[in-house]
Amino acid sequence: MTALVVALSTVALVGCEVRGTAQRTALDIDAGQYKTVKSDAGIGTPAWMAGAELGAYVPYPAEIDERLDHARLGTSPLGTLDQLAEFVDGVEDVPENKKFQFGFLTESLDEAVKLSRSLMLGVLRYPDEGTARAAAAATAEANLAARIAQDKKFDNDGRRRLSEPAGFPAGAKLIQGRDSIGTISMMLLVPHGRDVLLMDYYNSYTSETEALDTLKRAVGLMTDRIEGAGGVDVASSMRNVDVVELTVPFRSGVDPLMKFEGTAALRKAYAHSYNYSPRVLKILTAAGVDVVGQRETAVFRAASKVKAEGLQKAFVDFEGDSWKRVGTPRDLPIADCAKTDDLFQPFQCTVVVGRYYATGSAKKLLDAQQKISAQYLILKERG
Repeated sequence: MTALVVALSTVALVGCEVRGTAQRTALDIDAGQYKTVKSDAGIGTPAWMAGAELGAYVPYPAEIDERLDHARLGTSPLGTLDQLAEFVDGVEDVPENKKFQFGFLTESLDEAVKLSRSLMLGVLRYPDEGTARAAAAATAEANLAARIAQDKKFDNDGRRRLSEPAGFPAGAKLIQGRDSIGTISMMLLVPHGRDVLLMDYYNSYTSETEALDTLKRAVGLMTDRIEGAGGVDVASSMRNVDVVELTVPFRSGVDPLMKFEGTAALRKAYAHSYNYSPRVLKILTAAGVDVVGQRETAVFRAASKVKAEGLQKAFVDFEGDSWKRVGTPRDLPIADCAKTDDLFQPFQCTVVVGRYYATGSAKKLLDAQQKISAQYLILKERG
């Protein structure tokens, strides 16, 4: 249904024209221009979906340093080399990277000092161990060259150098430098089986020794977690696509480039998209959420209706004072809408239908209300 107003067959008592006689009228739920018919518009490719699944095996930066608890836009699945090149300079110039299959990046910063302290962690998957090892070495060389060129462009002596650091796994490559204001930057690439583990660290308040210790902690945790990801593959990545199909389709064709758009992500992966990811994981785990689908809206599949209702309340509690309630959508009083502190999409509406908890965000309140109204109709029909 794409009409501006979608009418449910459900009826409601709305008053009396004749004393003692109740009048019935159909609920007038406003879904705006959002589609409620089943559509595959904006569903990610198998590689993009596999990248999202891989995120369940990547640590949260806050597990390495608890101060790194605010997610950045660098948090994203990777389904193509072009997408990887958005975040890692020089990768497109490496022949071995033509065989890059998929990956996942997560990035967080210390809110107290913003970009002066940040950490990106990533896993890049290749077809075999030999390709991964060659890609790690060549990517390190290409990234060093790209960073030196960038330094020259801005007349900055970054003192970049490439090394094979002591105390790290065989084949590890470290690109390090220090900018004009003293910020240490270190990118570490570690071949591990058919994967390349990536760490990119910036810190204006540390020594080289402390920075290396941070990277060692990251390598240890990453190599431990990634052992469970052997079965993540493009061939099986679409098995939860039915959950994405329960979300509201994009209003126009979208090539997903941000966060988890168009994917069905496991709860450990989806928590990467939030500030305070470890806390959010606990919330999702308590609700029994196994997978989250996302397009215009996000749908969380909880263990039961009671758990979904608990999840809705838990997220309101998580938002705290930033959750300022506003009007509910037309004829949908079970939805909860609020204005939040988000700079880009401050209005958010949520609803629970059966075991599903759903959210929709927008710049304008009416848009958020229409998104969640469309989501309600979809879940009532197909959830």
